[in-house]
Amino acid sequence: MRVPTCCTASRSSAMAPAHQRSLALALIAALATTACERDTDAEPANASPDAAPVEAAVPGYRARGNEPFWSIEAHADELRWTTPDAPDPLRWSAATRADRADGFDLGATREGSALTLSASATICRDSMTGMPHPHTVVVTIDEREFTGCGGEPIDLLAANAWIVASIDGAAIVGEAPTIGFDRTGRASGSGACNRWMSEIHLTGEGLGFARAASTMMACPEAAMRTERHFLDALARVTRHDFDASGNLLLKAGDDTVIVATAGSAAPD
Repeated sequence: MRVPTCCTASRSSAMAPAHQRSLALALIAALATTACERDTDAEPANASPDAAPVEAAVPGYRARGNEPFWSIEAHADELRWTTPDAPDPLRWSAATRADRADGFDLGATREGSALTLSASATICRDSMTGMPHPHTVVVTIDEREFTGCGGEPIDLLAANAWIVASIDGAAIVGEAPTIGFDRTGRASGSGACNRWMSEIHLTGEGLGFARAASTMMACPEAAMRTERHFLDALARVTRHDFDASGNLLLKAGDDTVIVATAGSAAPD
């Protein structure tokens, strides 16, 4: 139950000096902004009806499957279904959403036929690339079922702040590095001493980190050693996964180089 991909994984080379300067300036600006931010009360979410229009419920939601290959996207009040045999999307109208304790269901109609999409909050891995997605999906068109994955891989990464538990199999002693992902293509955190920031390259097949920019504070040698080890390991990452406990596994090929546990939920 996994998704196809249309992208090719690539490893980024070291960033050009101009990019390093840009990241460093962005890091300094982010630190200054953080220092000046004030806590604000979050606005309460409006209660969702049992069957809400798709536009309000899952704007831009996507799911895909392999063998047979298919994809579906939510647009306004319709679902658009695509297969290799019909590259122009078939549009299913009057789309609605109904929430469940473990996910949600979408429904739509077309020329007297019914389409339903059932998304469960269980990690689904692409059967070709292993890329993890947040939802396991079953699409039913009349009586025919299609299985695949839904949601975006970045949603799993950006859902939490991550605390590094081990690097190259060695448990962290002392201050632990941290990793946070955002949806603009960057990651940042603490290296055990300095703040760091890097561009990320998340494709349908892999995850990579560009060379990190960081602040330049001096710390005790043990913390500096951890930081160097962490940043060196980060630069080797080519993909990611999650274990049964929900820990983030950053991998270089088949080797796990960083294990990180979920900390507090990342801010929206």
